[in-house]
Amino acid sequence: MRYLGIDYGSQKVGLAFLDETATIASPYSVWPNDNNLIRRLCELCRDRAIAGVVLDESLDYRRTLNAVMKQIHHFRDEFANTICLSVILHDEMLLSAEARRVAGHTREVDARVASLIL
Repeated sequence: MRYLGIDYGSQKVGLAFLDETATIASPYSVWPNDNNLIRRLCELCRDRAIAGVVLDESLDYRRTLNAVMKQIHHFRDEFANTICLSVILHDEMLLSAEARRVAGHTREVDARVASLIL
């Protein structure tokens, strides 16, 4: 079963795939967070036969919701209702720092974070 990992941001969204054996997560791409995002993600899920989606859960150090998390909840609800797939939240605390340690400050960091989420 293939899964799609999403690192949601207000301006851009990192994407990654988990292979069918659930052993290797690979960065895929970074897309703009625009009015076409959900439509494009639905097409990607259909084309790649995605079984489920893992979406970042953005909490602060006190483990409470931050401003981005409110956007993530709205996105999750809209996306899950559109695609009819399970959308699971996974804690992403410190994953951006880990991705930057490996990839530097490049455009690909968001896709690397999505792979770490998986």
